[in-house]
Amino acid sequence: MSITTEESDLRSILSDIQTRLASLETKVEENTKELGRRKTEEAGAGFQRANGPRIEDDMEVKESGSAAQPPVQTEREGAQMPTEGHAAERPQIPRPQSPRPQSPSLSAPSPPAQKQIPPFMHDLRILCGVCYPKITERSAERPSQCGSSSQHPWGTKAVYEILTGFKKWVRVFPRHAKLRLEIHPSLCRQGRNCDFRGKMNRPCMFPHYQEEENLWVYQAIHRLPRIEDVMEVKEGGSAAQPPVQTERDGARMPTEGRGAASQFLCHYCKMVFVEEWHLEQHLKSPRHIARLNSDQEKQWQHRDPPSQITNGIYQLCQYNESGICKYSGKQNDDNLCDNAHSREELTEWSKRHKYRMMKMEKVREQPLSSFLDELLQAYSSTNSKQEVMTKELPGVDVVCANLLEITIPYEERSEEGSCSKSWEFRVTVSEQKKLKRVGLLYNEHRQHFYLSHPSGEERPQICPGSRLVIDAENCSSYSFQVLFTSDVLGRFHQWVVFDFGTTPVLYVPLTISIDIDIDIEQVDPHLMPAAPSMDLKETWTANNSQIVEYPSERLEDPLYQYLKEQYPPPLKDQVKLVEDHRMSQHNVKDHFHSMLFLEELACKERLKRFSCRTKLEIFDAISEEGTYQRAPDGYLFGKILLIDLPLDDSEASQIFVSRVSFALLKFDESLDVVYQAKILTSKYLDFRARDSIYILLGSRCIQEQGLDPNKKNVKILVQFQLERTSFCEMHYGVDNVTEMNLIYPPANNHPRFPKVTLAECDEMNPRQASASQYILHAHKRLPFVPGPTLIIGPFGTGKSETIAKTMIYLLRQSPNNKILVCTHSNSAADWLVVYFLHPFLLERQRTDPSRKRKLLRVYATMKNPNQINPDIRNNYAIFEEGTDRKVFRKPNSKDILESHIVVTTLANSIHLVALNERGRTIKGFFEHIFIDNAARALETEVLIPLSLAVRETLVVMTGDHIQLRPKVYSEVARKHQFHVSMLERLFLWDKMWHSNNVQFLTYNYRMVDEILRFIAKYHYQNKLVSKSNHFRHPNYHPMSFLTVKGEDHLIGTSYINTAEANAVVEKVRELVESWPRKEWGEQSSIAVLTSYRLQVDLIRSKLRAHGLGDINVESVQNVQGKEFKAVFISTVRTRKTLNRTQIPATSSTGQGPYNEQYYYGVLSDEGELITAFTRCQCLLYVIGDPIALCSVGDCHATWEKYIKECENNFSLYPTGITLELIQQEIQAANQQLSASANTIQPTHSLMSPPLPRGPASPVSGKSSFPETMAPVSAWAGGLPQSITKGASNSDSGGSGTTSSPAVLPGRLASKEFPSPHTSDQEAQEDESGDYFDELEIEDNILRELQIQKFSLHRQQFSSSSEPNPAEVKKHPTST
Repeated sequence: MSITTEESDLRSILSDIQTRLASLETKVEENTKELGRRKTEEAGAGFQRANGPRIEDDMEVKESGSAAQPPVQTEREGAQMPTEGHAAERPQIPRPQSPRPQSPSLSAPSPPAQKQIPPFMHDLRILCGVCYPKITERSAERPSQCGSSSQHPWGTKAVYEILTGFKKWVRVFPRHAKLRLEIHPSLCRQGRNCDFRGKMNRPCMFPHYQEEENLWVYQAIHRLPRIEDVMEVKEGGSAAQPPVQTERDGARMPTEGRGAASQFLCHYCKMVFVEEWHLEQHLKSPRHIARLNSDQEKQWQHRDPPSQITNGIYQLCQYNESGICKYSGKQNDDNLCDNAHSREELTEWSKRHKYRMMKMEKVREQPLSSFLDELLQAYSSTNSKQEVMTKELPGVDVVCANLLEITIPYEERSEEGSCSKSWEFRVTVSEQKKLKRVGLLYNEHRQHFYLSHPSGEERPQICPGSRLVIDAENCSSYSFQVLFTSDVLGRFHQWVVFDFGTTPVLYVPLTISIDIDIDIEQVDPHLMPAAPSMDLKETWTANNSQIVEYPSERLEDPLYQYLKEQYPPPLKDQVKLVEDHRMSQHNVKDHFHSMLFLEELACKERLKRFSCRTKLEIFDAISEEGTYQRAPDGYLFGKILLIDLPLDDSEASQIFVSRVSFALLKFDESLDVVYQAKILTSKYLDFRARDSIYILLGSRCIQEQGLDPNKKNVKILVQFQLERTSFCEMHYGVDNVTEMNLIYPPANNHPRFPKVTLAECDEMNPRQASASQYILHAHKRLPFVPGPTLIIGPFGTGKSETIAKTMIYLLRQSPNNKILVCTHSNSAADWLVVYFLHPFLLERQRTDPSRKRKLLRVYATMKNPNQINPDIRNNYAIFEEGTDRKVFRKPNSKDILESHIVVTTLANSIHLVALNERGRTIKGFFEHIFIDNAARALETEVLIPLSLAVRETLVVMTGDHIQLRPKVYSEVARKHQFHVSMLERLFLWDKMWHSNNVQFLTYNYRMVDEILRFIAKYHYQNKLVSKSNHFRHPNYHPMSFLTVKGEDHLIGTSYINTAEANAVVEKVRELVESWPRKEWGEQSSIAVLTSYRLQVDLIRSKLRAHGLGDINVESVQNVQGKEFKAVFISTVRTRKTLNRTQIPATSSTGQGPYNEQYYYGVLSDEGELITAFTRCQCLLYVIGDPIALCSVGDCHATWEKYIKECENNFSLYPTGITLELIQQEIQAANQQLSASANTIQPTHSLMSPPLPRGPASPVSGKSSFPETMAPVSAWAGGLPQSITKGASNSDSGGSGTTSSPAVLPGRLASKEFPSPHTSDQEAQEDESGDYFDELEIEDNILRELQIQKFSLHRQQFSSSSEPNPAEVKKHPTST
């Protein structure tokens, strides 16, 4: 067929068109490549350019003016950021773009242009798979051969390795073929120890290194299925075109869709993500938060700053300079002192605090916090919280198929001890609303809660609404589950947040309790009604009131009458100390008198807190707690309601319980007549520490006021009278002491402790024998050295046994040896007699009656003889004659002179000091004075028996000043070290002035080596040697910890924790069932210790109910000197109710404020903690809340070390809990991510009303919906009126204060909303030293900016996260 001219012309035109099209396509391709290159540079091609500015460099620029080059990233330094860019500008994260449809062309379309791909951030290498693990690479000369000596063909079996941050090559594998593109991989739990590939002969679904995880994400983003493709891109080539992915072929990666720029970056952790919600999930991860809160990306030379100090005000340890700090000379890891031990360390601490504060400022400027964090920040920053989050929204119906508050009994746990529950939610919205995302708000219990979607993710915390759609056509129905798992007993809270792109956000609170009694009636100490104000300018005394004293059964001792007259109550302005006042040899007596006056005034001031107007109930019998008691003839019982409760934690309560015996009642305010009433303190009716106290009214009070039984609501004014007897006794002892060498030993003394031979030890170790030899032979064959002899030793080193055996040697040595033994308590004195002195005297009387030695045991005359050991009562006590019942009497001079050894307490030794017959005293009668456990006594208490010493008297003191200390309540007296015992002061004096009077015992005979080494390492400077050979239980490590996240409830005036009590019972029962009777003896050698009175009662009752009534349950204060095979400790307290360590308190009289110290037992009292730890011999098992233990109180550092020790020994339960997770949870609870955020916890008392067991009707209070499908909106409502009223007052800041409007926050570049602190202002504030104080003040301007940031970010998310019908169909969600 011939071609016509017209056809030829058409063909020519077509050819010309095709030529032009080809030219245009070439230009388009070139332009596309150039555009891709520019976009890559702008959007972050390569991590070193994409990750934005490094926070560290910004701060270095601010500090020094120039930034250092970024170091090579390591795993430990994974938080560093690139150096390029500006800190004030937030890098724009590109959003995924839908592929644009191509327009039809005349010819077949050309293949799409290959987009430029940024190189991978880590180094990779390929090795020969035949030779592996021998490292051989491809031959450089012959690429087809292996570079080994055999030069075998290279083949297809290759091995790939990646260079980690620790400069170590590790083997990696390509992204798993069945791992969908939208799923962000998470690290394998087995880590590098995973053997899944070897056992199952197929690859593991999880990466095993952080670098391998980054590789898999990189492959997904850029559609590179093979590692060879990644290496080609890194070497500058182009990767092979991957095949097109089908829905059924998940192993292939598509070429179309999102390009190289469609990635979401965490600029701090250097991680990339496929979708934005993956980034949100990462921003809530503990690893990301820990990196933001850490300062370990910089190299520091000294210890970490104490975590308890958050304001940056650190201090230099004043004791370390003289070497007397107990942590002096210890390594950094063993040094728990909260003060700096050098000026260099102090400077570095301040620098680190400044660095962290500047880092927090940069975090707020850059997109490094998640949507949930910003939502929580906005909620905590505004007074109008309903405008940020609410429980109901118009057009939204949220239905939960389960109860929102769930309680799981202890018995319903699985055999492994775990609990699992779920809440199923169904959300229905109107046409105008669409669910953008769902998230879990709070960080504190985040590890226990997670969402069911997106499927395939590991414990997701946030999910786009498009993944939850049920109705794909109109996106009006959504369904998902909230899942809960925990091995820990306790109470857990979480809020589910529903974001619909509008303000406010909907939330639903969830609560689950595992073995918690939620029906306990409790009192919030912060919400207790304040006592009515009273005009009590001064305490009622004999000087301003007519006090009708309570009738006493016996005449008052003339000695105490004399003491009260000699030492009247101090006046408020009586004590005036100069500014630089210090105790010295020249002012000893004046100093101690002043300290005693200050202490008495402080106790009285704190007791004013309980003075109030109240009501009195009167009756003639008491029937309470199973006890019935009738009032004596002529007396009546009374019950006084206390307005201000004496809580166990406060100083005022401790004074109230220990130093108050009488109440003062005033019935008529116009009169000055005051009646004294006795507070009941019998064994079964000790009601001084309850919300009400019981008193006994005298006959005169009854008659004059016309009181009758069963009379109620008698209006009275009440004060409580401080017992002054102990103060008067100590004043008397101070005035009578004469030997100043006992208070200030001479410096540079000669050594007093001789070297001993093995034969001289005689059942003692060398240090014990050396001290004993000096006591026996001083003034004889050994020279007498002035000053007290101190036998100091930790727990279980045989201090009391040493002096007991020495006293026996003295009694054997000569009948002329006269010995006085004083102890801090009657129980300690009786122990010496029963276990040492009494057996010796019986044996002595049996073997040599002619050389009988007489012992005298002196008791207080008021003590009940029936409570005394019968061996002591029948052999060594003295009683009044001619009385119907036995009554102890005071000793006279004859009693003392006829005795070889006298045993009494420090307080009762006043009767010996006061002996004066015909002008003769017994001063100097005793050649030896032993004071056992002197570390628990005030120095003025010890001075009472020391008043009997003369120059030649040999004084011996024993004790351990690391354990329980004497308590002093006066701040001024504490400042002048009045709370330091005489034993501790002389111990420090010896360190400074070398008086050579200290013998430190180091052999421990009590406990196993593991516990001993731990306690000695952190609390004793001397190395302790274990001499015990105890059997170790095969099922328990000697140091164990069980995590229980219960709730401590205030019941009356003390605290209980039922979850801990149940856990204690369970663990004690398990130990009893496996008790090694042959090695450990009887089961009665188990003790349960706690610091709270009601917890003791609760645990006792629960143990009895399980047939374990023989288990010892005691307060820590009552067990010093005792020991047990196994000790369980219940710490009780949680962060829910803990106050600050020191808070300003005001008495109910309005006098004041004064600083009230709060004690939290083993959380804040180091001596009490060491006492509790050291009662065990073989097993120490602690049960408590690690979050509270590691974050509250002065003992937090010790608890951190203990928990870490348990973790290292695999005895931290439940399995999986680590100290790192605990610290992250503490940071989450403290909201440390935002420096200005308030600490928020999802508790009912503060944030929401108590949830009923079922949705309640506002009218009837009964459930108005089926329990199987409970609409959240049915019960959603405001706080109760009483709480709302208080909340509104506090939120608004008082009357006349306008609440700030709530505008939800968003993410804005800092150039649009700059920080209120400009760089010039920061420099000025740094110079003035007030910068960090400003960071702690609530800055309303900054908060409003944060709220506005959050609002705009929500709008951005809403526009970029609309549910795509195609995606909804691709990812269907089953109901």
